[in-house]
Amino acid sequence: MGHALNFDTLAYANKLKQSGVPDKQAEAQSEALAEIFDYQTATKKDLQEVEGKLNVKIHEVETKLSVKILEIKTDLIQWIIALLFAQSAILLFSFLKFFR
Repeated sequence: MGHALNFDTLAYANKLKQSGVPDKQAEAQSEALAEIFDYQTATKKDLQEVEGKLNVKIHEVETKLSVKILEIKTDLIQWIIALLFAQSAILLFSFLKFFR
C-alpha cells in the first residue's frame, strides 16, 4: 500500500505547537501519524490490483460452477431417461400380463 494521502507533517506539527504542545512531542506525533497513513491507506492502484485479482477469482468460480451445473444436468437427464425406460418396461409387462 502506498501514499494515498498527502499528509503535511510540518503543518500538522506547527498546529500542535501553536496549541501549546511541546516541539518534540508535536514532531513525534506528526511523524507517527504520517507512518500510520503510509501503512494503512490504500491507493487507487492498490484497489485496482485487488479488484483485478477478485475479478479473476470470481471468473474462476463462475467457470467451475458452470461446469458443475452442466455435470448435474447431464446426470439428471441420464436418470430421467433410465426411469422412462424402466417405467415403459413396467407398463409393457403389465399390459402383456393383463392381455394374456
